[in-house]
Amino acid sequence: MKDNSSLNWESTKLGRIAEVESGFAFPLKYQGKKQGKYVFTKVSDTNVKGNEKYILKTNNYIDEKDIGDINVKIFPRGAIIFPKIGMVINLNKKRILGVEGTVDNNMMVLIPKDELCNNEFLYQYFIGKIDLREIADRTTLPYIKKSTVEDIIIKIPPLGEQHGIAEVLGTVDEAIRRTDDIIAKAEELKSGLMQRLLTQGIGHTEFKQTELGEIPVTREISNFEKIFKLSSGEPRPKEVSAVKDFINNTPIYGGNGILGWTNRSNINENVIVIGRVGEYCGAVHLVKEKIWITDNALYTKNFYQVNNLDYIYFLLTFLQLNKFSKRSGQPLITQSIINNIKIALPSLAEQEAISNILMESESNIRIEKRKKESLKKIKVGLMQILLSGRVRVELREDGLHRIDDS
Repeated sequence: MKDNSSLNWESTKLGRIAEVESGFAFPLKYQGKKQGKYVFTKVSDTNVKGNEKYILKTNNYIDEKDIGDINVKIFPRGAIIFPKIGMVINLNKKRILGVEGTVDNNMMVLIPKDELCNNEFLYQYFIGKIDLREIADRTTLPYIKKSTVEDIIIKIPPLGEQHGIAEVLGTVDEAIRRTDDIIAKAEELKSGLMQRLLTQGIGHTEFKQTELGEIPVTREISNFEKIFKLSSGEPRPKEVSAVKDFINNTPIYGGNGILGWTNRSNINENVIVIGRVGEYCGAVHLVKEKIWITDNALYTKNFYQVNNLDYIYFLLTFLQLNKFSKRSGQPLITQSIINNIKIALPSLAEQEAISNILMESESNIRIEKRKKESLKKIKVGLMQILLSGRVRVELREDGLHRIDDS
């Protein structure tokens, strides 16, 4: 294929095709309004569920009467926003205002000039080509200057092609969003199943009141100390790789899951790994392969009774072990704390029936998550060829067309 990347693409400063604005101070007395005409977006609002691409809802709103008092500017729907100060710059989060609104003074705004630049194209270009970490001044606190953003040189195709590129990449974004919705609904279903099955069980008609609440009359209260023995892991091995390969193929597990890979192991049996300290204190992982467990995690060394490992994993997850952790300093959960947690186990047959239902639910979630990762890889590949001009497309009134590269 002929290299077509320079045909009809213009190199220009970003400040020529878009207005660059900074956000505004947001006095405390105006914060906290949960409804209003305009969103007032803070950096934290980029983490709100549903705001993964478009800012549609925020934790603060303002009305017309507030605009003059606070002395802010209302930005149009379609403006591109991103953080301009602080370590959050390293997260490289860019969003589009899905509704009219303004932003606080920790953010910056791009308002594309419609006659020169398509806002969806510029958003995709910013994601694929602009690393906020590289344009930030590296002082004590990273900071992005307005003039630096205005002077960024970008290569843009004609408007028709900008629309075409935005259409293709936006279609993948929408597929990812729909997959996220499916995952969220599947996780909600799983949560409901866990709540019902792990408390009421299957097929029970008679219940009794206990210190654990209402449980089937056939169950007796016990604790984990009578179920399994816990042990702590060991320091990380010296032979550590950041990626899996054919040599270093044993995962290293800590409280937050896989930390790396090694050619050694200290566990060769199916276990439940529990985060012991810090941010992931109480996190639970079911592992059915040879692994190395670090000393910031505990694991089930052996069971005193015959129980279904999958069921115990779901039960530990459902209990949210971090609620039981010590809170002086950083969170910490000990073997003693876990050993003394009260539980009421069903029969082995019922454990297996419950775990089969929950495992199927979890499998469906994993399938959708793999689909999402596949879509994200597809988008990365499309960005590489479309934002460089290696493949040319444009949007016309009669649909999307590929530009002849001969």
